[in-house]
Amino acid sequence: MSGRHDKEKGVNVQVLLRC
Repeated sequence: MSGRHDKEKGVNVQVLLRC
């Protein structure tokens, strides 16, 4: 559960940084 959420959060952060 935690690992899955962590991965999703990481992707979101990368997308925001790329934006």
